[in-house]
Amino acid sequence: MAASTVDRVRATLRSALNAAVREGLIAANPLAQVRLDKPVRPHPVIWTDERVEAWRRDGVRPPVAVWTLPQLVTFLTGVEKDRLAALWWLVALRGLRAVRYKWTTMDDCNGECCSMTWVSNDSADLGVSDPRAYRRLAAAAREQISAGKLRRGKPLPSITVLSRDHGHARQTCSKAYRMLEAEGLVRRFPGLGYFVLLRSSAGELVSN
Repeated sequence: MAASTVDRVRATLRSALNAAVREGLIAANPLAQVRLDKPVRPHPVIWTDERVEAWRRDGVRPPVAVWTLPQLVTFLTGVEKDRLAALWWLVALRGLRAVRYKWTTMDDCNGECCSMTWVSNDSADLGVSDPRAYRRLAAAAREQISAGKLRRGKPLPSITVLSRDHGHARQTCSKAYRMLEAEGLVRRFPGLGYFVLLRSSAGELVSN
């Protein structure tokens, strides 16, 4: 069971036991003194050729890895004859969380094939509001920062440029930058944009 799941279970039990204490059903909450390590959410990384080779050689892979566009194309090409090919395309373009699927048996197929109705949570174009796109953008920028390709103290591409170059909505690009800002990797300066942060001699993050 994941650490985040354990933490949610503990929080739910603690809330229920607190309610029992308020109602006089028990004298004290036995979970009041229980402390768990804060769950660490793994950051997605790009599934580069080097990581693929390491996985094939050592069997070690990142907890969360994001396919590159050529890898996605290879997968979609490989499943183009699959009966669920349309589903794989929708998942690739939209992500599982933003799409609900309704399956109905087609009478004229004698129950041997199904039709899929796509119910979107919004009316945007398929390629515009991929719910996981901001994570992929953030992962790519994070990796470039770690590799020194985005130097500390230098500006990031503007949201307009990022949106145009990657074909994502401005809101998606802005969410990616806000995610990096929350991680302490970049900082937004009104009217100037986002800048990669520097580290001072004391180890504190500062901007320049």
